[in-house]
Amino acid sequence: MHLLKIYDILSGRRIVFAFFVAFAFISFSGCNQTNDCTDKARCELLDSIETQMFQQTENLESMLGKVDTTNMTSFDQARIRTIRGFIQFNNEEYDKSIKELEKAENFFLNQHDDYHLNICKLIKAFTFEYLNLDQNAASLYVECENYFNINHQDKFKFYASLGLFRMSKQLKLDEKVLIDRLKKAVLQFNDPNYNGLLHATLGVSEKNDSLKSIYYKQAITDNSIVHRWSRVYAIELNSLIVRITHDPSEGTQLYYENFNNRDYLYIPTARQKMRYKYLQAYLYAKQGKDKQSIEVAHQVLSEAMELNIISVETECVKLLANVYKRTSDFKNAHTMLERYHSLQKEDLDALQQNQMLALGAHYRYSEMEREKLELKVQVQRSFLIIGAICLILIFAFFIVRFLLKESRYKQEILKLKNMEIEDQFSNLLVSLNNEENRNEELIIQMEEWKVQHNDSIKLSEFLMAIDQKRIKTWIEFETSFRSLRPGWIEKLKKAVPELSLTDLKYCMCIYFNLENTVICDLCNVGIDAVKSGKKRIRNKFFLEDAKDINTFLNDFD
Repeated sequence: MHLLKIYDILSGRRIVFAFFVAFAFISFSGCNQTNDCTDKARCELLDSIETQMFQQTENLESMLGKVDTTNMTSFDQARIRTIRGFIQFNNEEYDKSIKELEKAENFFLNQHDDYHLNICKLIKAFTFEYLNLDQNAASLYVECENYFNINHQDKFKFYASLGLFRMSKQLKLDEKVLIDRLKKAVLQFNDPNYNGLLHATLGVSEKNDSLKSIYYKQAITDNSIVHRWSRVYAIELNSLIVRITHDPSEGTQLYYENFNNRDYLYIPTARQKMRYKYLQAYLYAKQGKDKQSIEVAHQVLSEAMELNIISVETECVKLLANVYKRTSDFKNAHTMLERYHSLQKEDLDALQQNQMLALGAHYRYSEMEREKLELKVQVQRSFLIIGAICLILIFAFFIVRFLLKESRYKQEILKLKNMEIEDQFSNLLVSLNNEENRNEELIIQMEEWKVQHNDSIKLSEFLMAIDQKRIKTWIEFETSFRSLRPGWIEKLKKAVPELSLTDLKYCMCIYFNLENTVICDLCNVGIDAVKSGKKRIRNKFFLEDAKDINTFLNDFD
């Protein structure tokens, strides 16, 4: 017997120990998961692409094409989705980009991979910014900069800081402080790529056109050093726009014509080619050559429509509207203005659709992130509570067992006392329930009396106002009637559709048993009209006596 007791105790300890081991394992498992890449070459290539992703935008697709997609893990697929989402963002395919990033985000969130998760968030912040969702973009830029700063990812932090600079007005930040911080980062990197990005961003944000041109020239020089020709062409195109706007001279015309004669090899995109052609029409318009401007603008417009480049199409239509207006061709000007507004609406609709898609994906991710955090906290809390309860139950079991062995007589007395207490408690609950029911009935009765009392006061004041001739017109009477008996007129009209508007007026007066002379004054009719009206109403109600009308109307209410 003693050996069995000792075995029971030891078994109980083993169970408790096993429970705590399982509890600790389940509570903290998954917190430090790592994602290993099975293919070392593919992993190194993806690492390289991620490092250079925001720099080599023109080579990104070709670099991604070199990745071996056979036997890919879910982790590799999520990384490729992130890169593909950025490529689609660069191609302005925002709907596709949002979907790819959402899938990647959800995977990295489930895997607790904060590094790749914040890369996704940074690209999503770019998307929010281009979709004019500045508040969402600003919050993501702040979040990414904090993460990359803590984890010493200085280059990714630089892109987040650039975003914060663009959102400085939204966040009410000091632009000078941000620019100084960015310049220090650029000096630390000692890489023309980052110089070019900083100067291009400063050029876009600068209001002064002279400074804007200076920043653009610096950005062109920086990007030319590292052969980022797509960026060079885009910045030179922006610089050309600034020059045409302020100096539409023959020198600018010559500069425009020699614009594409460069020493580097770069094939502009269809959008850039159209924009370049549009600038010729814009330059002619600035020079006052309206005929040439219209001719070139129509050519560009046709090509833009054929290639479905809506932004260039919109600019051409707006330019044509202004030139036609200047040449007093108001018919064509009106046509172009209507088309311009239509294109703006289409563009706005597309923007709103992408905004809804982006916000929906962001909301779903935020909900998922919140639910995972809550679930983790709840699981840990539940295990702590279960552990505490189990310990309490174990100790309680041994204590009760000891007490039962000491005295069964005390246990019986305790049971009897417990039964008495339960009976008293149940009786107390019954009495409390009865008291609560009585109190509820009294409260309901008091509320009903209060409503009846208030209604009686309002009714007395209404009848007194009629008696004292303070209510003189029918509009005053009907307004007061509707406030006292809301919905009564509509119910009566529904019950007896044959009643005319005059009949309804008489019914309202009869309802309060007003004398014929008072009805005459209110309705502005003679005594005979009132009598004949009452008779007509009695016939419609199929009543014999005039007193029955008042009874019928009150019963109807």
